[in-house]
Amino acid sequence: MNHSGSFSTQTAAWSSLDPTEKGFECVWLKEQRATGSLLRLDEDKNPLRLVYEFCWNSAFQVEAARIQTQKENRTLELDLRYDRGWYKGEERLTEFDACTDLDLWPTPLTNTFAIRRLNLAIGEKKSFQTLLIHGPTLQCRKVSQIYTRLDEHHYLFEDPAANFRARLQVDDQGLIMHYPELFVREA
Repeated sequence: MNHSGSFSTQTAAWSSLDPTEKGFECVWLKEQRATGSLLRLDEDKNPLRLVYEFCWNSAFQVEAARIQTQKENRTLELDLRYDRGWYKGEERLTEFDACTDLDLWPTPLTNTFAIRRLNLAIGEKKSFQTLLIHGPTLQCRKVSQIYTRLDEHHYLFEDPAANFRARLQVDDQGLIMHYPELFVREA
């Protein structure tokens, strides 16, 4: 797996595998920046449009996130930055001080940040705190996540509080190829 903190210029696209929340996502990756957009049905079967931009450092820790969601004729925006803690504008979000990663639902892209940052050896397992953003509402919460590297292209992802486990298949750059029952890479 490429262990540098950046990507070559490329695009990636995923389709939703969940029959109740059909959708499609496309992201443009260049060096230490990702710009993406997704269209899908949310959990209430309403149309959802989500646009995001992430910037990260050479250790693959997200340093800035801008997320905009459009749902039911309303637009919500969230700008976060990391500087020895998470900030929303000038407000420090102290409840997320222990969070080393950022995860945005519903995109498989943000799993890549943890996979690349952790740089696990095969068989190695790590647990950490994550700032989880629910895309439709932009609500933030702290969750524990666990990644175990199973082999060269597979990781076990766990969210103990949600009693959730998934065996993720990744490419050589750590981008999700298959996320069982949720996402499949199209390009």
